[in-house]
Formats: sequence, structure tokens, C-alpha cells
Amino acid sequence: MIRKFHPDLRELSQGKDKNTVQIGDEAQMKELWDASNPDVPHEMRSNNEWSYPIENWFGTILREGKKSRLVSVIGHSVKTGKEGQPYAMFGGAKTHSDYEKRGLMRNTAGKALEQIEGMPRIAGYSVERKKSGLAIDRPETHEVIPDDVLEFFRERIPHLPKVNDWGVAKWFEMIKNVKSSAIRLKNADGSELRCKVCHRDEFWPTPHDKDTKYMCKNCGHGAIPQPKSKSQLRRDNSRTPSKKQRNREKREARRKKRGG
Repeated sequence: MIRKFHPDLRELSQGKDKNTVQIGDEAQMKELWDASNPDVPHEMRSNNEWSYPIENWFGTILREGKKSRLVSVIGHSVKTGKEGQPYAMFGGAKTHSDYEKRGLMRNTAGKALEQIEGMPRIAGYSVERKKSGLAIDRPETHEVIPDDVLEFFRERIPHLPKVNDWGVAKWFEMIKNVKSSAIRLKNADGSELRCKVCHRDEFWPTPHDKDTKYMCKNCGHGAIPQPKSKSQLRRDNSRTPSKKQRNREKREARRKKRGG
């Protein structure tokens, strides 16, 4: 397999070992993706009647030796909905198998979400959606997203083997109905909790969601403060007096009191 050097990738990487940027439209993304990954060329979404259009693409570029390679992409399209209000179709996520399970999609998706903050967003999902903690609704109707778009997302699932769900991020509903201010959280080790997708640090509690507990104010992904590690628990336990030691200290205190 021979990967081609593409001068645009070097320019977009800005000389960094890793850089997440806006790439352009789908044709521009395909040119850079295919040069980087000739073993898995990108198929234009317009070739499949059940794929929805993604017009604005974002990607993570890594340096491999002297060359730069596009290895993770995702995108969105901003559309006009009911009463002229904007909404976003979000999707197209993929990471080359050489770089899966390294957290690259979190950076890529976070960059893409910056432009559609505050808009309702609809997408098709795979099983990875549950891993991300993103809560979704599957409404019969929506105040912004047209009914025919909702119907299209319902109908497309049987026609796409890698898609098994669809929905509108509940984050938009929470923005409208939130009664309290967002909060900042800390992990058990004292470090600041940040969203794994967009890296923001403000969250809303989700008392009815047993799995995630909190929702990122910016992008809607679930978050759970990290518990103490086993080593931290051992250190805490070593600082806690044992029952035998506590009893000894009580006896010593009583003796001192009698002597006083």
C-alpha cells in the first residue's frame, strides 16, 4: 500500500504532530482521505440514497515521519427548519483502523460541534453512541426539525447495516428547560472534570439518567467524575486509624483524664 503525499495536508497540519482542523466540503475531504488511506477510499455519500448530506467536514491529521496523514473525520450540514430556524445534521464519523481506540474522534467531533453550538442536531447512530453517553430522543415531531426529515431518519435504519439508531440530542431540550446554572466538577483525585468530546468544563446534572449523572453544557455528551483509584483508596485507608488503634487512643485519653 502506497500513501501519497498531499501538500494540503502538510499545510493544514501547521507543522504539528497532531492537529484537528476544518477541512472543507466532502469532495475536498475525500481527496485528502484517499491520499492518506488508499486501502479504504471514501465513498461519496451522494452515492447512497439513504445517506444524508454532510457539507462541512473536520478531521484530525497526524504526522507520520515526514508526511501528514488524515486519519479521523466527521462533519455536519446546517439546514433551515421550521419557522426559518437552523438545525444540524451530524455524522460521517470514521477513524482509520490503524488509529482506533486512541481518542482521536473526541477531538474531531469536538471541533465540529463548535460551529453548531445551540442548534438542535439530528444524526444516525451505531452502538458507539451508547459508549459516548449521548442521550437522544426519537420524536414524532419537533419544533425545529421538519417532519419529513424525522421520517427519513426513521426509515433509513433497515437500509444501512452499520446504523442501528437515530435521534435528536436531548441536550437541546435541556437547554430550553434547564432550571439551574451549570456546574464545574472534580474527579476524585482533585483534577478538573472535562468533557471527553469538546473538552469544556461546565455540566448539568441529569438526575433521571443513572448511567451518566451529568451532561456537558456545550455538546450534550454524558460525563461521570472519575472515582478514586485502588492506589488512592489504599493511601486513604492507610491514613484511617484501625478500630484497635482507635480503642487504644480512647483508653489513653481516659487515663490522662483520670491523672489530670
